[in-house]
Amino acid sequence: MTKLSRYTLCLLLLFCIISVGYSIYWYQMRTKILSNLENLLEHIEAKHYKINYDNSLKITGYPFYFKINFVNPNIVFTDEINSWSFKSDRLTLQSYPWLPNSLMINEGTNYHMSFNSLWDLSGKKIEGDIELNSAYIIQNLRINLKNSSLKNDIFQQMQIGFFELSATRDDTPDQKKINWNLKIENFFVNNAFNNPLGQEIKTCIFNGELNGTPEKLSFEGIQKWSKEGGILNINYMFLDWSPLWLEGNGTFAFDPNMQPLLAMTANIKGYNETIEKLKEAKLLKPTDSAIGQFLLSGLSNKNTEGQPEVKLSITIQQGWFYLGPIKLFPIPQINWS
Repeated sequence: MTKLSRYTLCLLLLFCIISVGYSIYWYQMRTKILSNLENLLEHIEAKHYKINYDNSLKITGYPFYFKINFVNPNIVFTDEINSWSFKSDRLTLQSYPWLPNSLMINEGTNYHMSFNSLWDLSGKKIEGDIELNSAYIIQNLRINLKNSSLKNDIFQQMQIGFFELSATRDDTPDQKKINWNLKIENFFVNNAFNNPLGQEIKTCIFNGELNGTPEKLSFEGIQKWSKEGGILNINYMFLDWSPLWLEGNGTFAFDPNMQPLLAMTANIKGYNETIEKLKEAKLLKPTDSAIGQFLLSGLSNKNTEGQPEVKLSITIQQGWFYLGPIKLFPIPQINWS
């Protein structure tokens, strides 16, 4: 046997050993993932969830993936305060053998979500990623929706071209924290609530930190979170809602009466046109709009594009919305009952 033949034979033998070892690993991990998934579903169902689907659980995808298909999945959560549901024609969870705790959500087709029978969200496709820790708690989350429809009895139906939410838990022994990012594009609102600006919010971006996490999404849970120093840090915000353009950062919290508090600093363009729109919608009195335009023009500077731009504080306090020193309009009180 020549030296080249021995070398080729050794490579083939090594390849066979690796293939057999990997196959054993894949099938062992498949069994473990299936067991963990069944435990996870039992763990979730013990927390006011009901989960149904029309097929038996199987893991496919050898050799490159672990893939789990759910046919007609239906998830319902109900407790004494909140209720929400999710259903879809098909939902596929997929992970790589080398990252078994990270799940990719794909092929979620014709989905429908409902929250407290007030909001309905539906669309053709949902995608995302979920990473679980050993206690079955979501560590990282990313949800991506395209061409969705959001419906409410008051606002009627609105269209969302693109929606992406991502969140990461960043807990320490002293505090629980969630880092979050939200991006919305081509959000078409309607005139059901006397919308003074354009019907399309072209782009809306938020990212920040939620310091502390409410135990429950109820008045008592949020009140306890607020009293313990819970705040929402907005590290970056961008809004393009013609004619308004805004970029800034700030914080959001609740006052002792559980009404909103907002403190932001922002660069604003299109303020004159926005004030005119608010006046035309009778949300501002003509005298107030004239004073506002005069004061903002005095505070503004020309940006690099030659457009007037002003840097101002934006605040909500004591039930009023302030743009810099200008008291613009009242904020409706939150009715927690």
